[in-house]
Amino acid sequence: WGGVAVVADNTWAGMRGRKALNVQWRAGENAEYESERYAETLTKVVRSPAKVLRNVGDVDAALARAAQRVEAEYYVPHLPHAPMEPPVALARFTRGGEHCEVWAPTQNPQAARTEAARALGWSEDKVTVHVTFLGGAFGRKSKADFVSEAVFLAQKAGVPVRVQWTREDDVQHDYYNTVSKQQL
Repeated sequence: WGGVAVVADNTWAGMRGRKALNVQWRAGENAEYESERYAETLTKVVRSPAKVLRNVGDVDAALARAAQRVEAEYYVPHLPHAPMEPPVALARFTRGGEHCEVWAPTQNPQAARTEAARALGWSEDKVTVHVTFLGGAFGRKSKADFVSEAVFLAQKAGVPVRVQWTREDDVQHDYYNTVSKQQL
């Protein structure tokens, strides 16, 4: 586990407490990654000769006879999912701390339960996940990172904890959609 959390009585106090922090982060293993340089690499790859995996018919002859030939390249950068509402989860412990309940707008409650149990080092039968309403999440809430954060913090704090991501958190820490380059 890594990171910093502010536990507060309400969202506003938590956001103000977080703003008051002066955290100095070290760049991780991907610090050298640059989107533009990677896009250039992808462009070189799609423009280079490729290995033919399937050859049916005579493509060269068909293209030579074509009345019109259309070529296009498409580039899709890393994009966040940007769900309608940022990730949020609430976790609490019941039965003398022997059971964990989670409320979250998850698209994958099975993975949320598995991840919560993993974060606690428990078996899954000790975790219950209640799925709340959720707006368009575009696949983002199939990941359970925000659920494990709530479970971890509730266990450490000894009280129910709601983890509320801000829009800025969501854009900065999303599981970005993969960058791609296509040549047609």
